[in-house]
Amino acid sequence: MAPSETITKVKKKYEAAWGSYLAVAEQVAREEGQNLARLLGRCLHARGVHAHKDWRGYLPQMGGFDLSPRVPGVSQIAYYTSVVVELLRQYVPADAQRIVEMGSGWGAIISSFWLAGGPRDAAYYALEYTDNGQAITRLLAGAEPRFHLTCLPFDYYDADFSRLDGAAAAAAGAPPKTVLYSIFSIEQITELPDSLIERMLAVPGFDRAIHIEPVGWQFRRNGLGARIDALLERLGIPALTRRTATARRCRKTGFNRNLVELLRRHEAAGRIVIEAIDIDIVSPHPGNAGTLIVWRKA
Repeated sequence: MAPSETITKVKKKYEAAWGSYLAVAEQVAREEGQNLARLLGRCLHARGVHAHKDWRGYLPQMGGFDLSPRVPGVSQIAYYTSVVVELLRQYVPADAQRIVEMGSGWGAIISSFWLAGGPRDAAYYALEYTDNGQAITRLLAGAEPRFHLTCLPFDYYDADFSRLDGAAAAAAGAPPKTVLYSIFSIEQITELPDSLIERMLAVPGFDRAIHIEPVGWQFRRNGLGARIDALLERLGIPALTRRTATARRCRKTGFNRNLVELLRRHEAAGRIVIEAIDIDIVSPHPGNAGTLIVWRKA
């Protein structure tokens, strides 16, 4: 499948997915008015109803441990969201003035982060590719006047950060301290262009980047286990472990293949410093564990 066909397929898939939540969000917004917590909570509940309970016999994991199949999907989504938000709280500085989510989906994580105690007065930006995702995010933004959230269109293949507004902080004599992050969105970009990292580094006030993406297998791609599984795959033998099954799934679905290599190359060139790595820390899907990577400008 050509890259353009893949992009079109992915957008169509997520427009449909977020479209179903848009109907929920619009109804809740009519019923609740300006109440971000209730609007977000009811949308997350709708999302949880469709949570993955198992995959090829594997269960969802949090921190490397299986969740009991007795845990309802709604609770699973709540747990996943909480883990992600607490990781952001750990690595987003309290004095951050501008917080940017790349590939923000329908705005669940960035809204949850603000509600959970993210910097209250910072400028928040949700950068999203899909129209329906942006529409839900704007409903969330309008539900809380103290939440300074702006939603903008975004394309990883041609990342444009020029519309981030730093005028107020710049007037004070310095660009706003800025954090960029992605949560299970880079996964959809099979081959990230070098330009993404370069453009992130060029954002005025850039402080650090945080990723939680299903790239743990990329750290092991040259290991003995990976080489053995490649042989088994060629022989038509099913994967023997969750890790190898996940790696196969990521490759077959066209998930990202080069985030780790890209960051390692920029680190070797002295442009960035990787501050933290935590492999397979959280999985909203049993075969799609997210790895935490935190980096900053060198």
